Amino acid sequence: MSDSTSQGNIALVVGKGVIGRSVVEYLDSQPQAWAKILILATSEPSFQTRAQTLKVDLLSEQDAEEKLGYSGSPIKEVTHVFYCGLAPGGTDDVEKNVAMFRNVLNIVDRSCPSLKRVLLNEGLKYYGVHLGKFKTPAKEDDPRVLGPMFYYDQEDLLKEKAKDKSWGWVAIRPDVVCGYAFGQMNLVVVIAVYCVICKELGLPLRFPGKPSCFDKLAQVCYAPHLAKACEWAATSDKAEGEAFNVVNGDFFRWETVWPKFAKYFGMDWAGVGTVSLSSLMSDKGTVWDGIVRKYGLKPHKLENLCVWGFGDWCFGAEFDVMADTSKIRRAGFTDTVDSEEMFFKMFDEFKAMGIIPKYE
Repeated sequence: MSDSTSQGNIALVVGKGVIGRSVVEYLDSQPQAWAKILILATSEPSFQTRAQTLKVDLLSEQDAEEKLGYSGSPIKEVTHVFYCGLAPGGTDDVEKNVAMFRNVLNIVDRSCPSLKRVLLNEGLKYYGVHLGKFKTPAKEDDPRVLGPMFYYDQEDLLKEKAKDKSWGWVAIRPDVVCGYAFGQMNLVVVIAVYCVICKELGLPLRFPGKPSCFDKLAQVCYAPHLAKACEWAATSDKAEGEAFNVVNGDFFRWETVWPKFAKYFGMDWAGVGTVSLSSLMSDKGTVWDGIVRKYGLKPHKLENLCVWGFGDWCFGAEFDVMADTSKIRRAGFTDTVDSEEMFFKMFDEFKAMGIIPKYE
């Protein structure tokens, strides 16, 4: 718990994807601090939670105003906003991402008289990771890169709106978030399902990325760890008006962990075998359907489990990807996660959830 957390906080979590789901689940586990949790989304969550879902189209200013922007608004008691939303077009759709955030910001500023802080989730694109090799380890005060970049627009909106207000702001910058939402940019699901399909086809395991990526430093962020950091940042006096990088706190090389993935799944290791996952997996839907039937897994379609293009990007980065997390540690959030242990813990949990076979 952070230093300023008190009973009676009411959270508004915008979005229920990889990050939003983990934030909701973490706050769920802290009932003494969070009396009520609200979710803004277009549909009900697929996971169990005590949170109440408010179905709102945040791309429609009219819909948002009609459902949230009035004196008796269901969000009127909200004290903390956790913005984890992403437009349907993903991170490339600058205009819609900015519009969604602006609609939320305008409404909570007007409709939430007890508002204490708005937390904005950003990402390492803030430092230009999507453009190629960038300065590492990336620090929060590194200069911005050439846009367009909706993180900049959202953060500028947030800072401007918070001026002379009774509430404050904070920004969090994670990278490669690994969690329990599916059909999104969730790398650990990509790895697990790729391994299972290769095993089912009788193939040895190969790293599907570029040889020039295989030996570079990489990082990930365990979604529950990020959620805990978000709770700290939303409530700590030391976090107000600041931006913080959040990843697991360690680095690794794919050349070290992929042979261990092969051992975990009981497969032979065959080194690097560069392929496009997007292309390779485009016709493997029937293979996955057969795996689901054979092992009695939950009936997820392959296209609803994995974003293969995200795997292609992560395994194609021909440079170190590193974020400096010393700032948040100095401010008081000192938790870390062992990334290798995280992968195997999540594989075990995917088995328990019926996402991948137990092979027993």
